[in-house]
Amino acid sequence: MAATLTKITRNFQVTITPTTRRALNLLVGDFMEATPHRDGILLRPATVVTGNAFEKEVSRRLQEGLADIKAGRASGPFATADDLFKHLDRSPKAPTARKRTSRR
Repeated sequence: MAATLTKITRNFQVTITPTTRRALNLLVGDFMEATPHRDGILLRPATVVTGNAFEKEVSRRLQEGLADIKAGRASGPFATADDLFKHLDRSPKAPTARKRTSRR
């Protein structure tokens, strides 16, 4: 995408050209992250997580973790880090992908 020229207006506002807005799917009200760089300013679309959405996500993950513990999909507690490492050494390893060999 080619660079475009824009002017800083009152209140230090800048206009993003329609071509750029469409390419990035930007809408009125979207948030942008402005990061200073030695060559200028980098503007990137940003997602803002509100307190309510954050609390819901934390609660969901906590419930998922508690369900794992209840179902026996958790280990520990361990008295020491060495006990944890011994447990990990005894745990079954996840299968690894086999390397392909060329056939002749």
